[in-house]
Amino acid sequence: MIQFNTISSIFTIFILAKTLHIKENIAKNPKYKSEFTEYNSETRIKHWGNAWSSVVYAILGIYLLCTSATVLPLSRSLEGAMLLWFSWLSFTYHATEIDWIGALDITLVIHLCISCLTHTLGFSDMNCILISWTILLCFLSNVYHNRNNPSNSITVKYMMNIVTSLVILLMWYQISYWLRFFTFGLGFLLKKIDRVIASNGIAMGVINGTSLFHILTCLAMFMHYDYFL
Repeated sequence: MIQFNTISSIFTIFILAKTLHIKENIAKNPKYKSEFTEYNSETRIKHWGNAWSSVVYAILGIYLLCTSATVLPLSRSLEGAMLLWFSWLSFTYHATEIDWIGALDITLVIHLCISCLTHTLGFSDMNCILISWTILLCFLSNVYHNRNNPSNSITVKYMMNIVTSLVILLMWYQISYWLRFFTFGLGFLLKKIDRVIASNGIAMGVINGTSLFHILTCLAMFMHYDYFL
């Protein structure tokens, strides 16, 4: 007999997929900076909540680098270093709204999702790195090629299509781990709600869908790394 948690998890994935991948998301997505609800502070740091909440990724990165791995040591070290870079990119993008930084930021989001998926699928340490880094370098090359017009890069144009597919896959493999499943899914759902609210021209404070997304996904990643690495 299928357990209640499994049924509710599958239902949650379906609702999240429908919510994230509605018609508007099939189109290209060149307006990344307009998809946040936090008001512009008109200071050196434009969006305080979104910027400073990004620091949680640096804390997680330092934790990975300062603790020993039991299963995938190389992946753990590289992931820790990437989280430090990702934290800086996320902070800088939300502070400045520079399109070039935003393209790198979303590219790192995709890389981290792919990395987590390789861990989940049980690949060896080296294979996890080869798969995730091969894709990352291809995407980074494309972003660099489009550095004068970052909205033309693959990771920005097709952000929702790529991220949605990866999120659904990750959630599917986390059905048996309810807390991680719920935390990860809630983070992305709040992010989507933030995009919808922003599209209606509504401004919010430092506590918003994106700042909560940073905290919740970091917590879900901590649980993932603690289990797989």
